[in-house]
Amino acid sequence: MNSYKHTERLSTAPGDLWKVLTDVAHWSTWDPEVESATLEGIFRQGAKGTIKHKNGAVIRFSVLLCDVGQSYIISTTLALGVEMLTKRYWEQDGKDLLLTQEVTLIGPMAPIFMRMRKEGLSRNVPAALLNIKGLLEPHFQQGTKETINRNMSGENKPGSAF
Repeated sequence: MNSYKHTERLSTAPGDLWKVLTDVAHWSTWDPEVESATLEGIFRQGAKGTIKHKNGAVIRFSVLLCDVGQSYIISTTLALGVEMLTKRYWEQDGKDLLLTQEVTLIGPMAPIFMRMRKEGLSRNVPAALLNIKGLLEPHFQQGTKETINRNMSGENKPGSAF
């Protein structure tokens, strides 16, 4: 499978989390790869926007699915016909929320792209979720809260990229 998934436990209100996740203009405050991002109109299914990465790459994205307040999937096209789907969603776990980001690459060259991007994903996705945690939990200090890594089968495996 050409996917990477990471989950982080948060102590925050669902509405506050949704505001951070869908405030495209401020994605750069929590995503370590994003220099800037813009959205044409409001965040909803079918909306389109642009992400400028810190490496200078500028890519268009579209919101493929938006379950307001709960989850969304954005699509970007990489080189050689590879599509990257980024899904962000949360689940209630007692008083906490489990925020998950899944990145899936689709296309004939996806296995090669995943091998090339695996190290960056395993570094940047957890960092992004920890940055979101820091924005929403002002008392949070890295290393003091539980981090959950799950492989695609749902098993807990600390440090697992898949």
